[in-house]
Amino acid sequence: MVKPREIKALNTSLVSNNENLIKEKKRTILFFAHIGHKSFLTGSENYLLNLIKVLSNDFNCILVSPTMSLLISEVKQLNIPVRIINYPMVWEIWKPTKNIEKETNKMNIHTSTDHLMDLIEKLQPSFVFVNTSVNLVPAIAAKKAKVLVIWLINEVIENNPYTLKAVQTIDYFSDWIVGISNTVLQPFFEYNLNKKTFLLYPITTIKSDFKSNLLHLRKKLKIKESSIIVGYLSSYISPEKGLKHFIKMAVALCKKHKNVYFFIQGKPTNLPYFNQCLNLIKSSRFRNKFNLLPFDINVYYFFHSVDIIVIPSLIDEGFPLVGLESFLYGKPVVAYRSGGLIEQLEQLNNEDLLVKKGDTDELKQNVSKLLKNSAIRQQVGLTNKQKAAELFGPNSFRVRLNRLLKKIDNP
Repeated sequence: MVKPREIKALNTSLVSNNENLIKEKKRTILFFAHIGHKSFLTGSENYLLNLIKVLSNDFNCILVSPTMSLLISEVKQLNIPVRIINYPMVWEIWKPTKNIEKETNKMNIHTSTDHLMDLIEKLQPSFVFVNTSVNLVPAIAAKKAKVLVIWLINEVIENNPYTLKAVQTIDYFSDWIVGISNTVLQPFFEYNLNKKTFLLYPITTIKSDFKSNLLHLRKKLKIKESSIIVGYLSSYISPEKGLKHFIKMAVALCKKHKNVYFFIQGKPTNLPYFNQCLNLIKSSRFRNKFNLLPFDINVYYFFHSVDIIVIPSLIDEGFPLVGLESFLYGKPVVAYRSGGLIEQLEQLNNEDLLVKKGDTDELKQNVSKLLKNSAIRQQVGLTNKQKAAELFGPNSFRVRLNRLLKKIDNP
């Protein structure tokens, strides 16, 4: 394990008030982002942003990013400095291949590694956060500079014959491996790295202080309040996010439920696939039941309008933001058994709303049960809201983060 530079004892209080103000000079933390988007925040970017927001109360935080992105704009609004230095991602860590060692050696002598190392040595952070498994270059640079590395794992590393090599690479270039769920940490548990792993569930903020009539899309679309809206939301729409499964389920539901409508919101990244999905809708008798909403980073309108959320993800998710937000908005969620979705729903005692991955008939049946019984639908939503706030709210996040800081201080 890389030894950190000599640092003073961490003040681990994350609540800013007069009694807990840091008396000593604030120390510096660098946060290394992965490639971002200009129009939306991914779940992993949202995770990093909220981590910066909380830690900026007690530390000098600096974001380092390889590209311009919405994340940079959000961080700048917090008056937190940003450095843009181009550095590559190593995708072989996330989807391991036989080339991991070759790519690692290549990145070890890459010019961007030297640039990041120079920056680290200049700013002398107490430690660095490296976001996502593909962000190998900043981890190499920090290790060369003899600075402690906390590697944030947001996604499920693909399980294949080269997974061990990916795990070993992350292990070698990190001091702590922080996962957003037990699901993403599973490969590290399997290779006996429990002592250096730490579970830190994501935190997110929701807006409920608007007048609801300003947020209800159903009014704009002339959908009656008595009608029930089932929603599909994804930052990006691609085959693995299961939109086609959602549409097949929706068409089947229309045959039995006359008062149901469907909202689809997301940014298509695979146009041929998206067009196939649109053709499914057009070829049905129920095209008037579907509303394709323009992609908008402000999802509050969506959440305040829908009654049920369906997440038919075909890939193993880490700890999907759409699920977490749905719970906090008090919505029942029906989902495929896909990675962190299992962990989310089981913690909220919603195991009965989990569906075998790819089974659109069972998906239809579970949603149909909620459509038929408004009392159950509302009770599930209310329980989700209360329990999610308790398990994944700001207070729980701060408690866990304090524990992590104490571990960093006393390895």
